[in-house]
Amino acid sequence: MEKIPVELLLKYSRQEVGELKSEIEELKYKLKEKNKEIDKLNNKIKKYQDLTKQLSPVLQVNRSFSNILHTWNNIKTRREVKREKKRIQLYKRASKYYNAWYEGCKMLLSILKEIRTTDLNATPE
Repeated sequence: MEKIPVELLLKYSRQEVGELKSEIEELKYKLKEKNKEIDKLNNKIKKYQDLTKQLSPVLQVNRSFSNILHTWNNIKTRREVKREKKRIQLYKRASKYYNAWYEGCKMLLSILKEIRTTDLNATPE
């Protein structure tokens, strides 16, 4: 049986270690690429789930009711604005008539005072 020289064994073992290291680096690189691909797919899955949630019938109904309620609230406020405008117009009319009545009353009071004073100053016959 022949003995293999130690230097040759050392040389081949170093060569094999180098090949194994390069294979390990290549596998690490492939693992990183696969992890990136997995992350991309997970993001796509998450987007798909979000989209299906938004398109679910429950959310569609809730969104529709929300829109209806929002519109109803706007209509109610418009009605209230119209009512307020009508109230303001009625108030303006009433205040105009009241002011005219008040001025008339003041004039009548002054006329009545004049009549009273003239009656008092008049001499009886």
